[in-house]
Amino acid sequence: MKLAQILRAGRRKAPSISLRHFFATTLMSNGVEPQEAQKALRHANLRITLDPRPLAAEGGPTARPGR
Repeated sequence: MKLAQILRAGRRKAPSISLRHFFATTLMSNGVEPQEAQKALRHANLRITLDPRPLAAEGGPTARPGR
């Protein structure tokens, strides 16, 4: 199934950045080495891959309640 088909099948459409964050979170949650996640996400710098702020801004797993 292609990505476009998956998005159409869902109840709501997700912005592509949300899909990237989901992918990154899934990789890291499943024990993928940070360097491998960096390559998969095509980040130029490992610091970008490990920065939790984008996920926290969306209410992701690193978000703190009340912030």
